[in-house]
Amino acid sequence: MIFKDLVSHSIKVGQHIWPQLNHPGRQALKAVSKKIVAPSVSKVTLVPGMFGEAKELTENEIQDIIKDFTTSAQYSKEFGFTGVQIHAAHGYLISQFLSPLTNKRKDKWGGSIENRSRFLIEIIKKTRSIVGADFPIGVKINSADFQRGGFTEDDCIEVLKALDESGVDLIELSGGTYEAPTMVSGNTKESTVKREAFFMEFAEKAKDVIKTPLMLTGGFRSIKGMDEAIGSEKVDIIGIARPMVWDTHFPKKLLSGEVSSIECNPPELPIKKLKHMAELGWYVLQIRNIGFGKKVDHTSNSVKDLFKYIGMSQRDAFLKKFSL
Repeated sequence: MIFKDLVSHSIKVGQHIWPQLNHPGRQALKAVSKKIVAPSVSKVTLVPGMFGEAKELTENEIQDIIKDFTTSAQYSKEFGFTGVQIHAAHGYLISQFLSPLTNKRKDKWGGSIENRSRFLIEIIKKTRSIVGADFPIGVKINSADFQRGGFTEDDCIEVLKALDESGVDLIELSGGTYEAPTMVSGNTKESTVKREAFFMEFAEKAKDVIKTPLMLTGGFRSIKGMDEAIGSEKVDIIGIARPMVWDTHFPKKLLSGEVSSIECNPPELPIKKLKHMAELGWYVLQIRNIGFGKKVDHTSNSVKDLFKYIGMSQRDAFLKKFSL
């Protein structure tokens, strides 16, 4: 009831609140899921033993997952949400269909970028037919995977054109996967560091080919960087997810002039391959704390956090299995 009250309050004060609809595909932890699927047989090559080998989806399973997305959107609308976002980035299932690195299919779901984007476009079309023309649908997509042989910027431009024609209401640009977590770290280019926005250069290219409102997330920490992004007229909305976890009152403080920037420094894990996974785990745990009315723990131990994150995910999957 608490969450439903939050949704109702947001609507009353004129705010939008959208759930993000996602499927992990091969990026499901082995400890959490016994059935791991992907467009083609593959495995996340991050840490031995953490991820299992994904089996190739059948035609019927693909259609079932498309239906699951549309059903989730329908339930979201009935619950009172004001829109939904379909997650097609960060190496999750839809992103796996888009990437030739993880999609080796020879049927209508693989090969050309038109075929590789078919899964995403079908989800949007069928979702729209269920929720109607007035219920907003957004899409989060990678500008690129930043992996050799993966989803490229040229691929993304073609998908953006298709999304523009599909009638989605908002496109959010990001980038990276678990194996190349650019969405967490950005890149080391001086221009990126200076502008804060990880994917601003690609946003400028994207805005030249689409009319759909464009959202850019990743790296924003100061009012100066945000103003410059919006002022460029290439970006319509900016995302500040991690700053809002670090300080849940940051947007209010920013708008009131109390602060002009923020530094987010979660505890680091001294293991290179797990560093970014640990950071993501830390943010997940803090979002959970916020959800339960607890304070954000800025001093928590990153090693314990990572294993706690995996343990909680496994427990939640177990409880869900036996509650159905």
